[in-house]
Amino acid sequence: MYKVILVSIFVLLFSGCASIKQDCYLFDRGSHEFRECRANEGSKEYQYRMGVQEMLLGNHKKSREWLRMASKTIPDKKVVRNKGPVGLPDTIFTMNTANAKKGNDAAYFMLAKIYQEGIDVIKDAKRAERYRLLARKILVETIEFDQYFTVNTYRITKRDLNGDILNQFQLSSFQVNKNFP
Repeated sequence: MYKVILVSIFVLLFSGCASIKQDCYLFDRGSHEFRECRANEGSKEYQYRMGVQEMLLGNHKKSREWLRMASKTIPDKKVVRNKGPVGLPDTIFTMNTANAKKGNDAAYFMLAKIYQEGIDVIKDAKRAERYRLLARKILVETIEFDQYFTVNTYRITKRDLNGDILNQFQLSSFQVNKNFP
């Protein structure tokens, strides 16, 4: 009898262990593991960084998946439908969600580049232009070194009449190791 109670208590206490979030800060900041952990938590910035990393390492399909996740806007309102009892109509209402997130503009820039250049996809000028309009104030620069890439993301603050960049400031910078397995 006591064994059954002890086993039941053990199961109840530890049944939620699989749903415990991993602490990303146990990994070295800037490492692939940290980047992937933060991306899986839903960070738009780290989803973008994973997308760029996968693109630079030649994993184009995974790159597009991460960049699409990063570019998606999570709405601040959600339509909810409650089924009514038999014979009564359903009720439909709009509910505010707690954590609305705007899509990452740099992810739009990278998706525009992918579809403009046809990187492992069929070139699609219309889709590229749509993404480019969403990222019109963003510039992503990639610099290649022997062992790694440096990726710099800038916000464009001023252009001339020809569209040339007159002023920009850096939003982020990160490195991607070329020798990642």
